[in-house]
Parts: sequence; C-alpha cells; structure tokens
Amino acid sequence: MIDIDWESLRNISPRSAYNILADHYGNYVYAIVLRNIGRIGTNEDIEDCVSDIFVELLSSAESYSSAKGSVKSYIGTIASRRSVDTFRRLSRNAERLAESDSDISELIESADRTDDAAETKIMSERLRESISRLNSKDREIIVRQYYFGQPTAEIAQALSMNTDAVQKRSVRARRKLHKMLEGG
Repeated sequence: MIDIDWESLRNISPRSAYNILADHYGNYVYAIVLRNIGRIGTNEDIEDCVSDIFVELLSSAESYSSAKGSVKSYIGTIASRRSVDTFRRLSRNAERLAESDSDISELIESADRTDDAAETKIMSERLRESISRLNSKDREIIVRQYYFGQPTAEIAQALSMNTDAVQKRSVRARRKLHKMLEGG
C-alpha cells in the first residue's frame, strides 16, 4: 500500500479526508483494533473504535510531519494507543458488570435465606401450636423425644409407663401432628 500525501488531506474537506483515510487504511486499522479488543469487544465496539481512530487522525492532522515517519506508522501508533485505551475501558466495564452480577446474586441468595428463615419460623410456630393442642402425656412424650432427644426407655421410666405404651402414644401423637400441620 502506498502512503497517501498527508499535506493534501489538510487541503480538502474533513469528510473527504475521512473517506480517503478509511479507503486506504481501513483494513489496517480494523486489524489493529480487532487484535487489541476482539476478545472482549463486540462488533459495534470495534467499529466505534475504528471510527474514533479516523476522527482522531483528522483532528491531529496538524501534529503529523513526514520527518516523524510514514503515514502508515503514524496511523498504526494512533490505532494501537486508541484500541488499547478502549480495551481498558471495556475491561473496567466488564469488571463492574461482573461485580454487579455478583451483588445481584448475593441479594438473591440473601432473599432466599430470608425466605427460608421465615418459612422455618412459621413452621416452628405452627408445630409448637400443634404440640400444645395435644393432651399432656402425648405432648410430654413428643417434647422429650424430639426436643430433648431422650430414648423411649428413659421416657417410659420418667412417666412411669412401659416402653410399648410410650411408642404407641408417640406414633399416635405424630399422626395427630401431621394432620394438624396439613390443615386437617
């Protein structure tokens, strides 16, 4: 590709200069941008960056001099710098998005834990209420068995009952509790 005369670009309209630059160096600039932000940017991000580079080239046309190097190397330098800046910006945005996704996940988990805790509390209250409606012997058997973890033989001895009677009362009491908790 032959370098274009930068001086001639200064003497034509900005739109014409933009079109000439894009025609001659569009693929070159696109390749640089794609290399630098293609992994993280969308097609739109790439196209925006390419357009920004050509606008920057036109706005900085006065600072270019052929003594500094070829037009192609000048364009390549600006394209590299601008695309790296775009990569950094996109990376920061991706990090913020990941953080906000994490925050949202934490809120959802917190809400789930709150819902679970509320449901557990409601069930505990319903269970206590249902146990309180049992007759005193059945209530004492259930409390000793499930709240204090006492074995059947120990409960039988404490209540002056035989173990078979404690087991039968426990089974009947659990059936009653099940019906009460189901709404029956």
